[in-house]
Amino acid sequence: MKILILGLGKSGTTAMVYKTAGGLPNCRAFSGGVPGKYVGNYENAVYKHTYEARKGKDFDLYREHLRRESYDRRIWMARDLETQQSVECSTDGTRDMSAGRNNTVPIST
Repeated sequence: MKILILGLGKSGTTAMVYKTAGGLPNCRAFSGGVPGKYVGNYENAVYKHTYEARKGKDFDLYREHLRRESYDRRIWMARDLETQQSVECSTDGTRDMSAGRNNTVPIST
């Protein structure tokens, strides 16, 4: 299984990558770098990236990456600024699971 975790800084992405990788047999965990840098032929792999528009790691970069690379699961994580709690979205990036709201933006086209 190949999993992409993309999120804002301080949203819990690091904890999520290690928790996810720990639950899969023979799983490799990768964090940071240019999207696609660590892609390989692994039985199970989790790839974590942080959205940072000021560093050029914006949605356009990740959309382009997702056109070239496929993942079995894609997870977008952000911080809910109103309650200061982590918000985890469904794997297709379209539904905010914490409050039943339908207000997130898909990261793939």
